[in-house]
Amino acid sequence: MRQNDLTRDEIQQAIFNATPQRPVKVELGGGIYYKCKWLSCGETLHRWDRYCPACGQKILWDDEL
Repeated sequence: MRQNDLTRDEIQQAIFNATPQRPVKVELGGGIYYKCKWLSCGETLHRWDRYCPACGQKILWDDEL
């Protein structure tokens, strides 16, 4: 395999990351937090994030519908 060839899993991961996903809403201690939908990631997101800073998942906020 050449260095530029992508595996099937890498291609599927790239397609999924490019498809906007809603963040997971977490209510904790009277505050509301948002987490990346990827279970293996779980990075805390901010309302100005368009992509997860850890895994690159594109984020779809409710006000963007």
